[in-house]
Order: sequence, then structure tokens, then C-alpha cells
Amino acid sequence: MQLRRVALAVAIGVTVAALPACSDGGAASSGLTAEVVDIGRGVESIAGVVEWEEGLLAVDRSGTVLRAEKGRDWKMTVAKLPGADDGVTGLGRAGDTLVAVGLRDVGRSEDDYAFEPVVWRSEDGRAWDEVPPTGLAENGVSVRTHTLTTDTAGFVLFGSHSPPRFSDETTDDALEDEDGEEVEEPAPDPDAEGLVVWRSADGRSWQRVAEDGLSDPAGYSYQAVHSAVVRDRRWLAALGTECAGCYDDFAFGLWRSDDDGATWAELDNVEGLDDVDLPNSDALPAVVADDDGFLAFGRAEVFERGEDEAALFRLWRSEDGERWEEVGSAEARATETNFSDSIDAATVTDDAVIALYAAANGLVVLRLDR
Repeated sequence: MQLRRVALAVAIGVTVAALPACSDGGAASSGLTAEVVDIGRGVESIAGVVEWEEGLLAVDRSGTVLRAEKGRDWKMTVAKLPGADDGVTGLGRAGDTLVAVGLRDVGRSEDDYAFEPVVWRSEDGRAWDEVPPTGLAENGVSVRTHTLTTDTAGFVLFGSHSPPRFSDETTDDALEDEDGEEVEEPAPDPDAEGLVVWRSADGRSWQRVAEDGLSDPAGYSYQAVHSAVVRDRRWLAALGTECAGCYDDFAFGLWRSDDDGATWAELDNVEGLDDVDLPNSDALPAVVADDDGFLAFGRAEVFERGEDEAALFRLWRSEDGERWEEVGSAEARATETNFSDSIDAATVTDDAVIALYAAANGLVVLRLDR
């Protein structure tokens, strides 16, 4: 999931601008490279990217489909997810089926917190149909989708559910006793609030599965899964967390499961990734897996490069998800956005690892040849 997003305006016309090498924005010793793709009016958020038809297919938050033939020549397509309404949060592929997930605001005002899940399917990447969110929607419950990945059995969706909150039902004395004294807010019910994991073989029918240890609504006032990856029986989930009762203590956390997602444990001492020096507390690495283990992409900082802004992107590698080593970086003339500092999405193909970051001046494409 991308934690804070704004809508992407549909753009027409494409040019690709390769960045100068060395200090002006090229590759590090790891082979990581960066280029900025100028897609007209720019790209503001990528919900997911997958390998598709000898290239790559991505969907942005507004439901616009992007394609890259052979993974390099990015362009907007005319394909569009119907009724996306700036709410697409994830994209996955299982065999010849593409599935995108999202959420729809069903609050009565902009101050409400009430959402319902949305699912789209496509067999060709061009025509998309919204399908009923069977097994995802809960009557009288606010359900948010966060991110989508796949394993050998099909699609795996991470999200959250909670009681809906409507501003017109909130009163100032909601947490006061009869004498007007403040009382402690009751602990949330873990069965009715917190993170949720669902599975689906076809993207049509979803079943909730165990997520022991992943969700902690009592310990955290906020948890959101930014990216998740499956490698054999080991799963990693990169979360944004905010501790309950803390002020401005939003942080990155990494959870791991060694039994197909049934039980989870937070990795408290993530060697090498503990202090990733990302630009602020809202920035989360995007995790992917290849034959050698796990990789994490992060945007390290934005700085002045001549008269322009530039961003430094960093890459870490791990065999087990717990001990990490920084293996490279690449610089791009990417103008800072106003909505998220996290890498949007990443995927692994037969010949490269690709990560996407939506900058204000275009789409940053990070590439590590395999």
C-alpha cells in the first residue's frame, strides 16, 4: 500500500529521458541504474507492476494502465479500470489473469473513515471488469486493501478492517464518565480491527486466512502493509506503524513468516536495515525476492544538483530477510513529490529487478540487471 496518495492525471504523449552517468544520475557499482520517464503531465502514484507479454504492465492509483515493451519503453495506454476513483492499491498476476484491488470511500463526509474493497480482473491487460469483492466485504465494517502479491496458490491480499467512523456520530464527551472525568479508551477488539490477509485462486472469491502475530491493534494505533513478498515458505511484509499513544512516532517495520503466512514475528533487530536513513518517517522500502534472496529498494534523500533537484535511491540485499547489506545506489533528477517518499512498486523479471517511483517530474525506473 502507498500510505498517502493523490490522483494521477491521465497523460498523452511519451518521451524517455535517460539520465547522465556518474554524479549526474546513473549507476552504482551494483549495476543499479535509474532513468526518468516523462509521461506528459507526470505520474503521481503506481499501485503495482507485473511482468506481462514480454514486457511490464503497471496500474496507477487512478486506474490508468501503463505498459513497457521489453521492460524499457514506458507509455500510457487507453486501458482504464472502471470506477477506480483514485483508489487502486495493488496489482498482481497469476498465470494469464491480472487482478487489481482498491478501495472506495463510502463515508458521508470527508472527515469520515469508512471504506469498501474493490476488485478488478483482466485476461488481456486491455479490458478490465469490476467484480464483486466476494469474501472481502464485511457488512457494517470498513475494509481497506493495502497491497497484493502472489504465491504458487494464487493471489494474496493484505489489508485491514475496523468499525467505520463517522464524524457526525462522534461527541466530545465520548470518553468521559458520568462525572465528566476522562476515561481510558477501551482496547480494540483484535477480531474486529487490525490487519487482515486473504487468499484467492482466481481473484473472484476470497478467503480470510490466519495472520497470527502480524496484526497488533492494541500495540499500534496504525499499521499499513506497504509491500509484501513471498519466497518459498518465507514471507516478508514491510509495514508502516504508529505506536498507540505516541506522538509523531511513525516508523518502518519488517515482519516475517516462515510458514506460508500463518504465523508472523516482527524483526526487532534488522541488521543493516535498522537505520536506512530514509528522508522521513513516512518512507518505506519496497521488498521483492529473486533466486538469491530478498531485495529492498528505498529512496534515501532529495538534494540540490545544480539548479535541479535530485534523489538518491538505495538498494539492500538479504538472504533471510533479517540481515541486510547495502549493495548499491543510483541518482536521478527526480523532483520531490508531496504525497509519499516510498518506492511505489517493484517486481522481478527473468532478466532484471525493476522498481518504480512516482516523482513530480515523471516516473523514475530503477533497474538491476540479473
